[in-house]
Amino acid sequence: NFYIRRMYTLDAAGNMIWKYGASGDGFSGEAPYLKQNTHALAEATSLAIDSNVYVGFRDGKVVRYYAGVEDTWTPAVIDPPLASVSAIWTHPDIDRIVLADRDGKRLIVLRKDGTLVSQIVSDDFKGPIALTGDEINKKLFVVDGNRVFQIDLP
Repeated sequence: NFYIRRMYTLDAAGNMIWKYGASGDGFSGEAPYLKQNTHALAEATSLAIDSNVYVGFRDGKVVRYYAGVEDTWTPAVIDPPLASVSAIWTHPDIDRIVLADRDGKRLIVLRKDGTLVSQIVSDDFKGPIALTGDEINKKLFVVDGNRVFQIDLP
């Protein structure tokens, strides 16, 4: 994931989020992003970044970090609760965070303040595993098995 000339990677096995600064035609060496972390990243599945870093976990939890420190952000209660977070997408220019719930066979759309905007379900979903978005045209692209769905961003 990229944000303002930096690349961020999730190292679940190493319990760290790494950042790399732009340098010439590539990126500099890794530097730890996390300064404080109360969640073991071994179960982390995905990462998205705007000015905050959002990390999704296999158990459905989403944690937000700012400047390497865990934030007190708490998303809205979702019914039924998130079963898993297989992917997260956001962009600095929109007020949305989108979560793919593979086990729940749906997408969850939140505002960045944690308010629930929408749950997107489809009989065609078998278990969304990846997603990205087009913030300009307000579209989501969702990978589910060997299919890619295009969905309007609510």
